[in-house]
Amino acid sequence: MKLRIAQNAVRIRLTAEEIAALYAGKTVELFTVFSAINKMTCRLNTWHLTTSAITLQDQILSIQFPNDSLHEDNNFSFKTEIDNQSAIPLTLLIELDQDCKHG
Repeated sequence: MKLRIAQNAVRIRLTAEEIAALYAGKTVELFTVFSAINKMTCRLNTWHLTTSAITLQDQILSIQFPNDSLHEDNNFSFKTEIDNQSAIPLTLLIELDQDCKHG
């Protein structure tokens, strides 16, 4: 998983293996250790709701998106805007990393 955050946009790029794991109902995680007591985790999973959600709590960025938007193929891409109660909605883009099609 590759994570990019810029202004009001979150972009996730996944390997084919990670997309298959999500398709199987598993959670995909990425973490970065900044120090012995400071670690950031990005946790991505699907859920039964028709909306997407992003939360940041206790150094965990949790991202959920609809089960029915997920499909296993070489062109997977999911994009939505999330109402974050500000003037500019949060854009979420999840896609297959074209450089890592085979995991």
